[in-house]
Amino acid sequence: MTSQRFCTLVLLLALASLAAAQDTAPPDTTGSSRLSVSLWPPEFTTLGMVWTPQGRVNDRIGVGLGAETLIAYRKRGAGEVPPSTLKLFVMGTTRNQWRFNVANDIHWQGGRNHARVRIDHDNLARRFFGLGPASVGTDPESYQPQSTLVYGEATLGVTEHLAVGPRAELHHQAIHNVRDGHDQPGDTVRGTPAGLVSGAGLVFGLDTRDCHLRTCRGVYLQGMAMAFLDGVGDHRFQVLNLDLRGYLPLARDQVLAAQVFYYGVSDDPPFWRLASLGGRAHSRAYSRDRWLDEHLAAFQMEWRWRGHGRFGVTPFAGAALVNHKLSEVHWSHLKPSVGLGLRLYPRRDGPPVPVRLDLAVGHRHLRAVLAVGEAF
Repeated sequence: MTSQRFCTLVLLLALASLAAAQDTAPPDTTGSSRLSVSLWPPEFTTLGMVWTPQGRVNDRIGVGLGAETLIAYRKRGAGEVPPSTLKLFVMGTTRNQWRFNVANDIHWQGGRNHARVRIDHDNLARRFFGLGPASVGTDPESYQPQSTLVYGEATLGVTEHLAVGPRAELHHQAIHNVRDGHDQPGDTVRGTPAGLVSGAGLVFGLDTRDCHLRTCRGVYLQGMAMAFLDGVGDHRFQVLNLDLRGYLPLARDQVLAAQVFYYGVSDDPPFWRLASLGGRAHSRAYSRDRWLDEHLAAFQMEWRWRGHGRFGVTPFAGAALVNHKLSEVHWSHLKPSVGLGLRLYPRRDGPPVPVRLDLAVGHRHLRAVLAVGEAF
């Protein structure tokens, strides 16, 4: 079965699951309902579905339409165990390009143990702006990758809040089509031909949050260290990632949230595994992969206020930078992001999961994001 037919089948199944919901969603752009499904092992109950439509229009992909869905569930009688979640993103375009992403987070034994599996297939056309924090991006090159990513990780509780475990990853990317008359991105950029990377490592988490879907208080720290070997792939490199988040309740339905994020690679990574500023939650004002280099550091804060009923407002601000060496950072390369987010809380059982619309402004950039769940 070709990747296009596979993604088409997944999209049809996703639409069928929406139609199978027992309750009718209110007539707006989002929905929430209980599902009549059976999971194995049996005796599970769903806590409702939250979904939002997705759309993109540009000269590279044409018109893209899809949906993002989050389903929370837990085993009956599990009490206050953090709910497991199944998240699905599907998009197809008028130029026969697709993206399919599914991620399943599972919690068990009182929430002390956690496992995550993710599959991502993507051949949406992208832009390559160059390497380094000073790339001007005035004449980006367009290219179309054929990217498939699979990874899995599992952490077991060492103490009440600390968990440690293994992680494995397989990522293949090939460039099948290049537009605008250019050769491959950057001509001599490493990783441009078909490439496979395979790695393994350790991940740890320190988690004192009161709720995983809409946190009001607590601290979350996740760290990851992985080694990718050229003996089982085409590139040898190492990855280090740290993600620290803190949540402080200010008043009723008000939370101050902050995040410090670091991602670094060393040795000889392909360009598509470099640290990326843009298109992520920590740099949401900028286009995807706007700046690429070996190290990224980012900081952001949000004031989350849920008003009366189903609506909320979230002002946010932050800054991020990429560089070849963190010891040679130029503050002129710091890229700020400020913005305002609107939140809609669909009717559902269990913890509230917002649908967010963020409008972010950065250095000569403006970007809007529609997604399920908070940014961090």
